[in-house]
Amino acid sequence: SLADGIAAIYTGVESILEAVGNEIDEYSPRGGGAHTELVDGMAVAVEGLRPAVLSEATRALMHELRKFRHVVRHKYALQLKRRDVGRNFVLAKRLLPAFERDWRRFVRAMLEENPG
Repeated sequence: SLADGIAAIYTGVESILEAVGNEIDEYSPRGGGAHTELVDGMAVAVEGLRPAVLSEATRALMHELRKFRHVVRHKYALQLKRRDVGRNFVLAKRLLPAFERDWRRFVRAMLEENPG
């Protein structure tokens, strides 16, 4: 369904953030607030390790889509309204180019700090 596709977009971006956390700064939040903490943590630079991965605007989009994914994942499908699916579809379409811009900025900054 469209709702599952929207949730998958969020999950894909979150997986990239998890990989950055695991590989670069050994940051892997656990527990009930782990998804929120991961997104928030990736919007902050870690001195001497990496710049922020996400801009503030992308962080906000991620949080909105995370809430929607929660509804989709936990089978609250009866609570899904066409309006909510449509709204989150628009957010997902905004997230993809925003994340791509953030990712390119992040990679450029990492390469400048660690050339060759």
